[in-house]
Amino acid sequence: MSSGIALVFLYSKTNRNSINALAGALEADPYFDSADMVFPRTGDELLQAVHDVLASRRRAAVAISFATTQLWAVREHINLDDYPPLAIRHNTFRPIEITRSG
Repeated sequence: MSSGIALVFLYSKTNRNSINALAGALEADPYFDSADMVFPRTGDELLQAVHDVLASRRRAAVAISFATTQLWAVREHINLDDYPPLAIRHNTFRPIEITRSG
C-alpha cells in the first residue's frame, strides 16, 4: 500500500554513496515508515518517476545530491531558480549561494 508521499532520489552513479546514506537514515526513522522511496537513475527517469507519483495522486519530494562541480549537470534537469535547493543556515556554508553563482 502506498503512502501519500514519495521521496524521489536521483540515483546517479557519481552520487550513490550520499543517496545511500540519506535513504538509509530515513528508513531508520519511524517517521518515514509510510513514505515510498523511488530511485530513478537518469534525468528522464526522474521526470517519469515524478510524473507517475503525481498521476497517482500522491505528493513527490525530489532529492538531488550534487557537488559544486556538478551544478551545470543538475541545471539540465531542474531550474534551480524556480526550485531552489533547501539549504540549512550555517555561518560558513550556504549552498543557496552556490546555485545563484553563475
